[in-house]
Amino acid sequence: MDFYLNLEKISIHFEMLEVDENDTNSIRFQVNVKLDHSTGSFSYSANDIWIDTEMWDAFERQVSQNLEEAARFYDQSNYFEIHLTKDYQNIYFVLIAKEPLVPKGQIALESEQKLDIDGPFIEELRESLKSFPKFW
Repeated sequence: MDFYLNLEKISIHFEMLEVDENDTNSIRFQVNVKLDHSTGSFSYSANDIWIDTEMWDAFERQVSQNLEEAARFYDQSNYFEIHLTKDYQNIYFVLIAKEPLVPKGQIALESEQKLDIDGPFIEELRESLKSFPKFW
């Protein structure tokens, strides 16, 4: 089961890899994100992103309410996060991706994209979330 969102500046792909046999609310995904900007792009890929189904549902509700509140999508380790907020004219898309290093420290990528709210972003996101074949 996959989740796709492809727009002009943002491409997101979640590929479901497994469900935790001891906790069916935990799903492991391969995540690929590409964010285009004026001088190039940021890309992020990880194959061990565990998502909680209750968090997924809460994010979907926030998006379906047209971001009346800020929406936050994150993994169980807080290594991968998407924040969506809006003001009167723009939607702000923030991607935060952290990778722990051994023995200590981390690499962190943070990108913020400002999108015109007249664009298709929220509707496309809402439809992509709605069409994801949930088993929970």
